[in-house]
Amino acid sequence: MTAPLDFQSVFADGLRDFLATKRALGRRYHTEAYAVRLFDRFLIAQGVTDATQLTPALLDAFLA
Repeated sequence: MTAPLDFQSVFADGLRDFLATKRALGRRYHTEAYAVRLFDRFLIAQGVTDATQLTPALLDAFLA
């Protein structure tokens, strides 16, 4: 059993659905789930409250 997906950003529902879909297809997605959690925390730390605030520059900052 995996830990509960405690996403809290504006994209929380989508992130949960993404991981649930991958796992339903038979993929474990443990390492990837960790990266998605980091992204969720990054969005919160950056104050992203709306999907329109997600920009290429913000994604680049996360990947850096």
